[in-house]
Amino acid sequence: MEQYKDAAIRHYRDAVVLLDADKLDNAGHLVGFSAECAIKHAIASLRLTAGSPKGHFPEFLGIARKHLDKRSSMYDLLQQDLLSGWRVDRRYHATGETSSAELDTWFQNTKRLLGSAGIKERK
Repeated sequence: MEQYKDAAIRHYRDAVVLLDADKLDNAGHLVGFSAECAIKHAIASLRLTAGSPKGHFPEFLGIARKHLDKRSSMYDLLQQDLLSGWRVDRRYHATGETSSAELDTWFQNTKRLLGSAGIKERK
């Protein structure tokens, strides 16, 4: 069974370490995965069956909207383009293509998603 909550925390923590080391591209990649895991955790928490829909941003955002609708506190967040520009295939892009401005937005929105999913970082 997928451990979305634990994965969301792990990816977020690693993204922070990479951000602090000025590794913007990989920090961005992992913070996007953290956001996806937060959403998948929220979906799995509402479903009677194990698991959650698969996929990545930006397509995954539409899938998540259908599953969560107004039953979730995350619903309003999902109406926004939360991780604009984040794509799983950016891992193949040239080094330096992730901007600080993009990262700031991605980190802020991922924090909002984690909170909305009830995921708190354990120390």
